[in-house]
Amino acid sequence: MFSPNQAFLQARIDRGGVVATYIGLPLFLGVWAAYRLVRGGGIVRYADIQCPAPKF
Repeated sequence: MFSPNQAFLQARIDRGGVVATYIGLPLFLGVWAAYRLVRGGGIVRYADIQCPAPKF
């Protein structure tokens, strides 16, 4: 498994390793932003949350 520290501690930075390690973050943010734009969404107020009473 590639450790992010290995890419920066060597004399020469391994660009492929850095990209492979950190590509997930921009991909996740892009998918999340696209979903928010298409589906919309907002923050739900605490008072609007309906939780059923527990059954004992």
